[in-house]
Amino acid sequence: MNKRKIGTVYEDAAAAFLEREGCRILEHGFRCRGGEIDLIARDGEYLVFAEVKYRAGKGSGSGPEAVDMRKQLRISKAALFYLARCQIPPDTPCRFDVIAIDGGKMRRIRGAFPLHPACR
Repeated sequence: MNKRKIGTVYEDAAAAFLEREGCRILEHGFRCRGGEIDLIARDGEYLVFAEVKYRAGKGSGSGPEAVDMRKQLRISKAALFYLARCQIPPDTPCRFDVIAIDGGKMRRIRGAFPLHPACR
């Protein structure tokens, strides 16, 4: 399987995981010029922008470690674009989560990072 297909398989698994935790998935693979967001979901009052990171083993570090400042900037820009495009009220609480799949074990890191400082 190529990387894109593998990514889709794990994004689908992460979406099912979030749904089991009570989230409602709004978007899969949202793309815009500024970046991409793997999953956008509603979790109670929060709008959640989720990054899915899969690692087969420990050799390339953990999933959350892969969401560096550069990746956070791209996700933050895409989130701001999504909010504007969908006319989401500015007082809507938002959160950036990471769904880490390390060696087959899935975990969710709520509020893994804030909106990138360059986007404020």
